Amino acid sequence: MNVLKLIGVCMSQSEPPYLLLPFCEHGDLRTYLRNPKNIVVVADLVKFGRGVASGMKYLAERNFVHRDLAARNCMLDSKMNVKVSDFGLTRETNNRDYYR
Repeated sequence: MNVLKLIGVCMSQSEPPYLLLPFCEHGDLRTYLRNPKNIVVVADLVKFGRGVASGMKYLAERNFVHRDLAARNCMLDSKMNVKVSDFGLTRETNNRDYYR
């Protein structure tokens, strides 16, 4: 699955909640692709594209629309697998009253 998993939430009465997410060693896809130190070949781009498509398919199968898919919202783990993240704008597609 190419979606960043939520590990947990830390809550306090005096502070906003903190999300606990897996560490993605290579950071976000946008920064990685723009870094001249990283050599990216076509095979890498295809792998990244397939990973993003897989993550979006997973969300769509569960009736969610991401609404902010961008390279900055895709993370690269230690094995260079793309994980779709940042679900602040995600909406359930079955909620028909959302735009009223």
